[in-house]
Amino acid sequence: MHRREQYSQHIGVLLLTGAGLLLFVFCTPDSGKLHGSWFLPVALNADWHRLGEPAAAWCSFKIILASAALYLIIEAVATLLARLKHTRLALLSFSLQAVALTGILAGGYYFCKALL
Repeated sequence: MHRREQYSQHIGVLLLTGAGLLLFVFCTPDSGKLHGSWFLPVALNADWHRLGEPAAAWCSFKIILASAALYLIIEAVATLLARLKHTRLALLSFSLQAVALTGILAGGYYFCKALL
């Protein structure tokens, strides 16, 4: 397999994995707690005084998955830009991964908050 084909396959796998995770996040039900609401408010409204909220934990896990999907998609776009020799755009895209990592950390915090 040639190097160019390996890059194309790597970018394709990253994009498909990220898109699959986003599809999973937005197509699975949020929770039975707030019917018809988005998963973010359910996770944010978790209380430290109520232990083991499964609805908030599930929505927090969905925040982690959505952030991981965003990370993978940004990685694919930045790798493509680097491959096409657009170094400034590639560096800017790679720096956007900090947003996705912040989402993963925030989702982990709300996950712990929902379970503890």
